[in-house]
Amino acid sequence: MCRFILSFLLFLLSNSTPADTLCTLVYDPDDKTFLVNEGICNDPISPASTFKIPLSLMGYDSGYLSNLELPELPFRAEYVASLASHKHPTSPAYWMKNSVVWYSQLLTEWLGMARLQHYVAQFDYGNQDLSGDAGKNNGLTRAWLSSSLKITPLQQLSFLQKLLDHDLAVTEEAYAYTEQLLKQDNTDTAYQIYGKTGSVVAPVDPSGKLITGRQLGWFVGWVQKSDKKLIFVNIINEPKLEGVYSGPKAKEDILKRLPKIVANY
Repeated sequence: MCRFILSFLLFLLSNSTPADTLCTLVYDPDDKTFLVNEGICNDPISPASTFKIPLSLMGYDSGYLSNLELPELPFRAEYVASLASHKHPTSPAYWMKNSVVWYSQLLTEWLGMARLQHYVAQFDYGNQDLSGDAGKNNGLTRAWLSSSLKITPLQQLSFLQKLLDHDLAVTEEAYAYTEQLLKQDNTDTAYQIYGKTGSVVAPVDPSGKLITGRQLGWFVGWVQKSDKKLIFVNIINEPKLEGVYSGPKAKEDILKRLPKIVANY
């Protein structure tokens, strides 16, 4: 009960403040130790576009995705696309880099609910709830978008460790291509960043009430330096502004902190 009240107060306070870091985790999977463990990291939150990581594994494992460039699918006027960059022919590489929602939805429709649910259960991904918005029967295309599917920061970390350990019962090709899709452009040649952003544009508090005027941003992945890997999860809470998404802000936030952490390895 005390933990629930603390979480609720945090959300209420953040509703009137600038961007706050809700949770930051940096984990050494070899030593099984946290280098950073800050904030409230066990509250379930919509994965938003970080769900593209498991979707990539599903897509390559099932054969829907062929390589980094195929299938390239054309944009159609009936697709939901809030950004100009989404109204564009989209390949797997373009999909991940530009976080194209309709490409994800074509993939999940092709998989079908039974197979999608099988993968989510096999991955032990969050609460595994693909029901979607109440009464709308839209879980196949909406469950991960501020809807029924939720995952805690600690569960995100656990999922990423399974990915790195190749412990998710998908093909080696699925692991290899997904890693390539997640590779980030970074200027520090001492290490390489892999990750995915996500923006929760309609967050709810722990009681399920919509938090107006706020959005949550994820950046999750790992950093590799030689043969050493550190898993990170970062989520922020910031004001909701037209055309501004919080995922890139979460990425910027953790990337400022990682160089000092990585320097010790």
